[in-house]
Amino acid sequence: MKRWIMGLVVTGGLAWMDESHAARLTLGDFSSQNLNGWQRKSFQGENQWQFEHASHAPDPDLYHLRVQSNDTAEGMIRKETVDLKQWPILHWSWRVALPLPEGAEQTRAGDDFAARIGIIIADGPFPWQTYSINYVHSSTLPAGTHWQSPYSDHVFMLAVARNGQDHNEWQHFRRNVAMDFKQLFNRDIDRIQAVAIMVDTDNTHGKAQTWFGDVFFSDQSHPPTP
Repeated sequence: MKRWIMGLVVTGGLAWMDESHAARLTLGDFSSQNLNGWQRKSFQGENQWQFEHASHAPDPDLYHLRVQSNDTAEGMIRKETVDLKQWPILHWSWRVALPLPEGAEQTRAGDDFAARIGIIIADGPFPWQTYSINYVHSSTLPAGTHWQSPYSDHVFMLAVARNGQDHNEWQHFRRNVAMDFKQLFNRDIDRIQAVAIMVDTDNTHGKAQTWFGDVFFSDQSHPPTP
């Protein structure tokens, strides 16, 4: 399954977003039940995608995107060029309600994750000119662990949380994307071309359920989300 990054970005035009918020650029406006610009991409069956008021959410009046995977692998991708000089910080949140059991995530047979956010860059029109970092909820590995995808040396996985860490609670993340690409790929980048979210269980034939909050970029001054 996990060749999901390659070949997804460089079809069609990439548009700049006109965002009304002065300090943030929102790509995943899930709290408003908005999937404009997002495209589903199935690799094995279909996940269940549904907007709901999620329990334990900081604001119970807002909607969140619930994703349920049952021996399936499906993601959503938003093709959008983001200027990292203006918007260097990626923000997102998720709540993993049903995590996957511990597995060999660094192998093809175990390459499933209850939650992931993918950031994609493209140096040209061909699949081998794309690179990606996947920020993942790991079933086994501690936060901060990173490894090369078993499917492509153009993809790095970076664990930002693991099972047992704030289980079934909302987790909020912020990452400097350019710094992560420099650390993992030794590449200097100033733009990204797409963002993707995914829950996949096809390799391990398991089940997982995760709620996603809004996905957005900000400048350095934006405070961390509580």
